Amino acid sequence: MSVVDKIVGYPVHAVAEYHDWANPYAVKFVDWIATCGASGTKAGTSSEFGQAGSARERELCPTCWPVGHSTSHPTPVERGQRIEMPA
Repeated sequence: MSVVDKIVGYPVHAVAEYHDWANPYAVKFVDWIATCGASGTKAGTSSEFGQAGSARERELCPTCWPVGHSTSHPTPVERGQRIEMPA
């Protein structure tokens, strides 16, 4: 796990893809997909993703972090459009 790995959620997921957007009232959100396939939308922007160095081992998603803190991930990919969430 690199301190620069972007994380979100609980358990702690590694962000693989994201898209920043705003609703008609200019409230900012970010859609995200984790390495394990989990997805969601959070208020704020991608600059507000957490940093992996602060996560405790027991808080990590076992699929995103198969070897715990030794796992590292590439920089998340920014999509040009909203991410379709599974139903």
